[in-house]
Amino acid sequence: MLMRSQAVLATALTLMLALGIAGCAQDAAEPAQSPKPTVEKPAVRLEPLHDQQRYLDIVAAGIGLSYSLEPDTGTAVVEANVEYYGALRWTDDAGRSILVTHRYVANEPEQWVYIDEGVTETGVTENVPKPEIRAQWQALADAIVAATNAEPPATELYAWTSNSGVSTASYTSGGVIDDGNLVLNFGAGGKLGRASLAIPVP
Repeated sequence: MLMRSQAVLATALTLMLALGIAGCAQDAAEPAQSPKPTVEKPAVRLEPLHDQQRYLDIVAAGIGLSYSLEPDTGTAVVEANVEYYGALRWTDDAGRSILVTHRYVANEPEQWVYIDEGVTETGVTENVPKPEIRAQWQALADAIVAATNAEPPATELYAWTSNSGVSTASYTSGGVIDDGNLVLNFGAGGKLGRASLAIPVP
């Protein structure tokens, strides 16, 4: 009886081992599944901004003063075009990157901002800039006011500069009297780093 049980057990073990080996052989014979190919999403191209020329005019004013360049020396791409907000980025082969944004929420001041992402503008000390520098800044302020359709003139409130050339200037326009609604910030070397204009609600 014991011998028969052992024989049955041995037969069962042999059968299980054979099935296991056959299964492994079948798995090895099956080709490995290749990973799913990645599908690159096409770049989203936004519609032109309805007032895109104004963005380009602001770019032109800033890079004209900083680099003596025109917008057609680089590429302008719309980065945002939604209700009440737009953004346009200008870049060139030298790696310069300018961002102009426009926020226009009903019953709030209209906001225009120019940012040169390669310029750091901090550490102003209260030195009065030379008259020819102030004249350049005044021309820039006038150009920004004209580009944004803000009400002229741009009237200087103050202009300060440091020995390294980091500077700031503040102007009023559109009937603003007490506090500047156009602020220009310049980095070392006199390059425009940021310009922000808040056009008051009519």
